[in-house]
This record gives sequence, C-alpha cells and structure tokens, in this order.
Amino acid sequence: MQSIKIILVVCIISLSFTKSYACDSCGGNIGSTFNGLLSLRNSNYITMKWDYTSYISSKSSSHNIQDYFHAIQLSGRYQIKNNWSVQAFVQYLSKSRTEDSNTSIFSGLGDAIASLNYAIPGDVFCSIRKSAEFAAGLKMPTGKYKSSLHDVNLPQNFNLGTGGLGYFVSGNFSLSGARNGMAIYSAYILESKSPDGYKFGNTWSNNLSIFRKQSISPSYTILGSTGLVYEKQDIERFANGNKVVASGSEALLIPISLGITHQKWMVQAKYSMPIYQNFTNHELNMTNRVSVQFSYFLN
Repeated sequence: MQSIKIILVVCIISLSFTKSYACDSCGGNIGSTFNGLLSLRNSNYITMKWDYTSYISSKSSSHNIQDYFHAIQLSGRYQIKNNWSVQAFVQYLSKSRTEDSNTSIFSGLGDAIASLNYAIPGDVFCSIRKSAEFAAGLKMPTGKYKSSLHDVNLPQNFNLGTGGLGYFVSGNFSLSGARNGMAIYSAYILESKSPDGYKFGNTWSNNLSIFRKQSISPSYTILGSTGLVYEKQDIERFANGNKVVASGSEALLIPISLGITHQKWMVQAKYSMPIYQNFTNHELNMTNRVSVQFSYFLN
C-alpha cells in the first residue's frame, strides 16, 4: 500500500447569530469539506460522510438552549490531467434548536462547494515522501436563505445557506514514511454579502496532524491520527455595516481519528474534543463533534 496522504479540507461554513444568543459557529463544521485520512494513491474517489455537532447553554447563561446539527455529505474527486484535479461537495443539512421546551427544525440542501486542486510533484528523501497541494474554488449559494429568521427569534446560522458566493483557498503540506507521517493544512473562506446585504463572517482553519498506519493482514490496514485544529470566524455585519453583537468565534480542538482500509474501501470515524472555545461570548458550549465517513476509490 502506498504512503498515506492527509487531506484535511475544512471549509467551515460558519454562520451568524442575533441578540438572542445564537451560536455564531453552530453547524459550521457540519458544512465542512473535511475528508479525513484518505489513502489517495493518486486516485479518483467518492465519499459519503455523516457529521454531528451539538451545543448547550453554559452554566453562566440565563438561557436554556440545545442546538443539534446533522449533515449527510456526498463528495468526489476526479483527476483531470497530470497533477490537476477537481473536487465537489454536496450536503443535506438538519438543524434543530430546543429552547424552553420549544423546538425549531430546518432541513434541506446546503451550499455546494467546488474546487480546482493542484498537487506539486513530491519527492523522497531518506525514505520520507514530501507532498504539497493547493486548491481554489467557490462555495455556491444552493442552500435556502431566509432573512426573516429573526422574526421567529432564531439566529442566522439556522439558514441552510448563506445566500451569497464564498471564495475558498487552501494549502497543505505532508511528510510520510512507511508507517508514520505528519501534515499541516490551512484553509480560508471569504464570504460575499447575502441578497439582503447581510455579511457572514469569513472563516479560517489551521490543522496540524500526526498519523500512523499499521497492516493487520495482507488486505487490511488500520489508519490513526491526532493533532490540533484551530478555527476562527470573523465578526458578522448587518446590511447597514453595523457589527452583529457578540459575533465572531474561535475554538481549539484535539481530533482523534481511526480508519480501516480494505482494497478500494475505507471507513473512518473521528471525534473532536474542544480544549478552548468562545461561542456567543461563552453563552454556548460545544459538547460533541463526531463524524463517520465511507470512501470508495475508483482506480
């Protein structure tokens, strides 16, 4: 089996909130393009992933809020020529909030993402393979956007889409040996204004991962990784340019991932534990972030 390459494309579609203590980054990772540990082997592939994130009111909050975000995401990669490839992500979202025994649920297609990727030809030094890849693309407003959520006391992040284009860039660098490796990844999304002039915050993610693979039979290999993830979202602004109160967020997490490969199949599960977070001025706390992913390599 060839060397493992980590592709941690975390496109956080983080949305904003209102004065009713909405979670600025709730559901942001539900819309991510994180594809976990993939043994790419210069392969075309398709993946299906389930993401789950939950938030609850902090002990200091006067509100009793529970937010739950689910996503089913279908993505694929196709190599078009030499080191060039295209990638696309489509997702179905379900967002629910329970506050004082009242529950609101929004479900439907989210914003889609497409990117063009370029991989710099790697080389090997002392049995260590170096590789790098850069990507640029668009987040398209395919998810439903409603500017009237404030009328029912819900935050803007409960929209299924942002209503405007997003511009995405990313880069990663990895070192991999026969069994062990590391990867550094950074991604940024620049949001344009929604149709009503609302400006969602730009998002930024930085990731450091260490990983290991271990063969357990001629056709099965276990893959594991851990590291650090830092996420940040900028301040939101209303159409008149005023800042949205308590918007902007940041979090530092430790992800733990375990996967298994068999021939052209790969299954991966990941749990992320927050060690620092600031959502809505500490009014809400992230409690769980979990994902399960199935991948199939086409060649």
